[in-house]
Amino acid sequence: MVKIYGFNIIPILPFLFAIQIVKSQAVNIPCLDRQLALSDKNSVLIRKKKKLFYWNIETNQRLFSKGFKIAYPFFDKAALVQEDGKYGVIDRNGRFIIDARYETFELAPFPHEAHIVIFNDLTINLKTGQKTTRYLRDEEPAPPKIRTPQDQKGEKWLRKSDHIKAFMQFEKIVAIGIDFVIVSNKGKIGITDIAGNALSEQDYEAVRFTEKYPHGIHSIIGLKNEKIWHYFRNGEKLLESSFACVRFDVELPNAIGVFQKKKHYKVLFTDGSVSEKRYDAISQNAFVAQRKNKIYLLKSDGQEQLFYRN
Repeated sequence: MVKIYGFNIIPILPFLFAIQIVKSQAVNIPCLDRQLALSDKNSVLIRKKKKLFYWNIETNQRLFSKGFKIAYPFFDKAALVQEDGKYGVIDRNGRFIIDARYETFELAPFPHEAHIVIFNDLTINLKTGQKTTRYLRDEEPAPPKIRTPQDQKGEKWLRKSDHIKAFMQFEKIVAIGIDFVIVSNKGKIGITDIAGNALSEQDYEAVRFTEKYPHGIHSIIGLKNEKIWHYFRNGEKLLESSFACVRFDVELPNAIGVFQKKKHYKVLFTDGSVSEKRYDAISQNAFVAQRKNKIYLLKSDGQEQLFYRN
């Protein structure tokens, strides 16, 4: 959902994670996407002869001979798989730690807990391979020290009172990141550091940014001047492009964000290139995309790898 305030400020709301029950059907894209962001990088899933196999990228050999119709990435000790329509967990030798007898599973709700899989009567940590009969919630990460730019009365402020005077020259503080602030004055928008020093020209007419849960905004933003979007990371310019990203909170390496072209989506990269194909949907972290009845893994060079076909 894109929410527009006035004519030129477009905060893009983030995807809020929640425990989601997954039934034994096709690949669950949000779960696959979340696990790919944090899973082992020395092993990958490759589709061959309608099955997914685990491969060691250093040796270019299978970890073991067994393949699965549906499988999820390995963490240190284990991986989630589906066999005969039911879910279980295997170790690095392909042996079941938890037999494939569950029709549903859940991932723990916070992004950093993608390695915790919850079944009906037990929970397993894929990093350690340890099982428990209940879910022990990890501590939620502390929010950034700098919070919302307006208090309940609508007055401009920053968390450190010493910085207030530096921002008196601006009509509005639009949003605050960890190391930068988006400001506006007389209808023009720019970026400063948290002490009020300019990081960009203040001559932009529109801004897009993604609100980052629980507070603040994502480090990458877009500023528009005429028909061109200027993309910045923490106040440093990355790229100029005619493509207008609709969100920036992606984890795919070298990606700036996702943009929409007609009814389809593509990824914009830091070198100005875009993903080779267009998609009906691209996942939260941009690791997974869907086009018609096929699911693809996206790569940082803009190419795709077929993962699953319904």
